[in-house]
Amino acid sequence: MKKYLTILILAFVAVTSFSGCKKAIEKKIEEQAIMLMTDGSWLITQFTEGGSDITSQFNGWEFTFKTDFTMTGAKGATTVNGTWSYNYASKTITTYSASPVSPLEKLNGSWLNTISHQNDGTFTRTAGTVSYLMQITKK
Repeated sequence: MKKYLTILILAFVAVTSFSGCKKAIEKKIEEQAIMLMTDGSWLITQFTEGGSDITSQFNGWEFTFKTDFTMTGAKGATTVNGTWSYNYASKTITTYSASPVSPLEKLNGSWLNTISHQNDGTFTRTAGTVSYLMQITKK
């Protein structure tokens, strides 16, 4: 019985240690992703809505993500403010702006990060029955 209890305690310690280590690794990855997003500005280089390419609607827009989880979209004299968040576990970035400026309302929502590199990323989301695909590239 004593041997069984010792094995059980060691197993518990191993599992909780691994869990803590895993969470620390996930936290570090999330911090790196946030640092990557907040370093510089981004352009939308591809955007499809329901399979139709509407990238040209985003021409001239430049996006900046800040460490306080605010974001800015700017085109000429027009500036739109919003918020953003990143979730490592679900591999999503969520953006929101109450601005009615078209086409930026299409950016509101939770985007699944399907591909990411240091200077670009590809994201998808579905709203109702409409699928969106967005690729962003660091300026």
